[in-house]
Amino acid sequence: MYKLYWAQGSGAMAPQALFEEIGAEYEKIVIDIEKEEHKSDAFLSVNPMGQIPALVLPDGTLMTETAAMLAHIVDRHPEAKLAPPAGGAESARFFRWLFFLSSSVYPTVLRFYYSERHSTDPSAAEGIKAAAGWIWTNNSRSSKTHSIRVRIWPARRSARPTFCFGC
Repeated sequence: MYKLYWAQGSGAMAPQALFEEIGAEYEKIVIDIEKEEHKSDAFLSVNPMGQIPALVLPDGTLMTETAAMLAHIVDRHPEAKLAPPAGGAESARFFRWLFFLSSSVYPTVLRFYYSERHSTDPSAAEGIKAAAGWIWTNNSRSSKTHSIRVRIWPARRSARPTFCFGC
């Protein structure tokens, strides 16, 4: 069984959503960041980096990084049809958006909403926030589309829609 180490406001919601969508068995282990449980010996024995989310695979392998978790879950459960078939142009677009969201959009959002975390100088927060806004605007302009296209994946048979970003 998968073990998902989860914290409010972390990237753990995305793998949790996939597990719920496909009906995979997993254990959700809540880590309270405000109580610094991610720095506890118990959690550090699972993930020495102390980062949330963390996913322990059924064989005991530790995964970090939300996009990697999502790619793994999609790969391990092809019957769920959460992504286009591997190897084609749709698959390339799917992974492009998955990694773009995690490597460009997510860090920009963090800098915009938590600018004070990115400098030891409190007066730098407004400049960091402004730079994040500029990065977001330029990333939007440099893309072929100004918004992420969302398609409900047609192969789903469940009552809940599955979304494919950028497909």
